[in-house]
Amino acid sequence: MGFAPVPSLLFLFLLVALPAIAVVGTIVIVLMCGHSRWINGTGWWPFKSKRIVYFVVLPLVLLDAGVSLGAWKSHELSVELEHQRVRREARRDFVLEQEFQYGELLIPAGTRIKRHDPFDNGEPGRPLKLTGLMAVRFPRPVDVAGVSAIAFNAYPGIIELANDQIIQGVQCKKGNMAKFETPLDTLDAIAEFGKEVPDGPKANFRPSQWRFVGCADGHPILE
Repeated sequence: MGFAPVPSLLFLFLLVALPAIAVVGTIVIVLMCGHSRWINGTGWWPFKSKRIVYFVVLPLVLLDAGVSLGAWKSHELSVELEHQRVRREARRDFVLEQEFQYGELLIPAGTRIKRHDPFDNGEPGRPLKLTGLMAVRFPRPVDVAGVSAIAFNAYPGIIELANDQIIQGVQCKKGNMAKFETPLDTLDAIAEFGKEVPDGPKANFRPSQWRFVGCADGHPILE
C-alpha cells in the first residue's frame, strides 16, 4: 500500500482544510460574540485573554483574508479563461469582413471561414490569420483549382461545385463534391518551435497543384 506524495497532501490541505478551518472558526467566533451580546448581556467581545486574540482570533482573520483573496483571484482567472475561450472560438468560425489573400487564393469578403490554430487565442490586437484553414464557404462562386466553387475543404481537398461543369472530361453537377488529391503541407511539421507558420500571400496553399480525382454527391460544406 503506497502513500500519497507529500506535495499532494499539502496541496489538498491548502485547498480544502484551510478554507474549512477559516469558515468554521469564523462561524464559531460570530456565535460566541452573539451569545455574549444577547444571552449573557456582557457586550460583543467575549474574550478576556489576550492569548486567544493573538493565537486564535488574529490568525483566523488573516486566514479569512487569504481565503477571500484566493477566491477573488480564482474568480478573475475563471473569467479570463472564459474570455479566452470566447475569443478563440471567434477565430475558429467566423465571416471575413474584408477580402484576404491566402496563398494563391483571394478569398472575398463575406466568406465563412472555419479554421483551427491552437496557438491563436484571439488576443486583442492580434492580426487576422488563416493558418490552420479547414473549410470555406464563399458568398459567390470563386475559381479554386480550376473549377467554379461555392465552398471547399482544404485538407483533404474537396470542392462543392457552384454549377454544372465538365472537369477534365468528367460531367459534374451543381452541388457535387469534386475530390482532389492535395500535396501534404509539410510547413507545420518542419516549422521550428516558436516560429510562425507562413500566412497570407506566403501561405503554403496552392490549389493549382491539386489533382482531380472525381466528383460525387455529398453534404454541403459549412451549411
